[in-house]
Amino acid sequence: MAEESEVPSQKAAHAPLIVAIAGPKGGVGRSTVALELARALARREQRVLIIDLVPHSQTIAWLLEMPIAQPATPQQLAVAAVLPQPTSIDRVSYAVLDDRNLGEGENTAQIIDALRKQDVDWVLLDLPAGFEEATCDLFVRADVPLLLATPEGSALSCAAQMLRACVRHVLRRPPDELSNPGRERWCFADTPHAKEVLEKVEAAPMRWHFVSLFRALSTDQARSVLVRACEALRVFLLLNQCRETSESVQGESLCHAWALELGIRVRPLGGVCHEERRWFFVRRLAPGMNLPREESIAGDLDHLARTLLQSDRATLFEELPCLALVDPAEQPRAFLTLAPGQELRPVYRRLWEGYRRENGLIATVVDPAVRKHALALLDAAYRKASLDDGTSSMQLPAVGVAITPAPFPATATAAAAKVKEARESKGLSLRELSLRTRIGVKHLEAIESGRVEDLTPAYLRAYANDLAKFLDLDGKEIGEALVLAHSSRKS
Repeated sequence: MAEESEVPSQKAAHAPLIVAIAGPKGGVGRSTVALELARALARREQRVLIIDLVPHSQTIAWLLEMPIAQPATPQQLAVAAVLPQPTSIDRVSYAVLDDRNLGEGENTAQIIDALRKQDVDWVLLDLPAGFEEATCDLFVRADVPLLLATPEGSALSCAAQMLRACVRHVLRRPPDELSNPGRERWCFADTPHAKEVLEKVEAAPMRWHFVSLFRALSTDQARSVLVRACEALRVFLLLNQCRETSESVQGESLCHAWALELGIRVRPLGGVCHEERRWFFVRRLAPGMNLPREESIAGDLDHLARTLLQSDRATLFEELPCLALVDPAEQPRAFLTLAPGQELRPVYRRLWEGYRRENGLIATVVDPAVRKHALALLDAAYRKASLDDGTSSMQLPAVGVAITPAPFPATATAAAAKVKEARESKGLSLRELSLRTRIGVKHLEAIESGRVEDLTPAYLRAYANDLAKFLDLDGKEIGEALVLAHSSRKS
């Protein structure tokens, strides 16, 4: 009896959570991610239903080495006349929907309503490529709209267009039951203010930016509609086929940049790394193989499944403020997208590095002028948050105590001045120089100010050589001067 009590109930305690996996560009791995995510959830005793909305290919059935299924219609699914076909994997079911009469509005609403009545824990929708109205409708209606993209320019550009298409779709929707649990009703269409916003959006459907669009609207009511439409969209980003860990990390700064450019808060869920030779074997030669968890793709999606399971529904349905309207000077932590309990410096560092990468993800889809402006706002928010949180590097002396620095040799003073002058002549901040030379900012500040007593002579000579190579200086001269300053202060 004790063992039976530990077995999870075969009846869902609540409506299943619907995850819509959309990749507007073909070949980004929607079907594979859906299948491996289903397997990861099943390993955690979750019952999963996969709905394939691309009946002409049925990639998931091919990956499972299953016979081609007869597609069901939305009406059949709505009346529960079609039962999902069981797969060979425990707690995972699979069904195909006919997209020829998918349409939008009533049909997509029927699909979502029918899926919420399914006796499972999770429903994964494998949406077709592109951003047609029906695809956007299912995407925005889902509990977890998961935008899938590969870390390369064309896929990221298509992902940005998908976000724009979703805003346009929300503005065009009539006031019906579009809202999901925990969200207010969207009643934008057929109102004068929404019509003005929609006209501006449709004038440049693939090129509009939030700030320019916001300023072009004539009334505060129209601006409010635009803000509400952007804030109502909850989108999660997953980068697939990453070649290195740094590409996964850049997703955080990419989401920040999209929030400033498009007004939509996209939440990063990390990335899925692929070992190319291993991936070719599994994907092409052994399609029905269940990947072990130590494999990179299965391990990353296993982590994603754990993240989804640990997130409560209130968090998933939470609407965040429009980042483009957040003042860095007034709300620095909100601008830096800091969650409660997160440390300031690591988050700022990741965002800053993502914006600064010359060949990074942001550089492929965001205008250089926008990047430069975002960096200025980022630095302002970091300085303000540091002061507000009491984490500033400045240390004030006690009241009544006079601080007199120890004498610094003239040769060392000249060397430090040369380093600072060379850095400024290249237009680099201390943080930028730190990234280029891999020397810590604190060490660079010590070198330029002469407070080098906490560093060893060996490190000083190594730092001097690295700085000299990058700044075109005499490494031997600077190294000797710093070592002299070190010995003088220690004595």
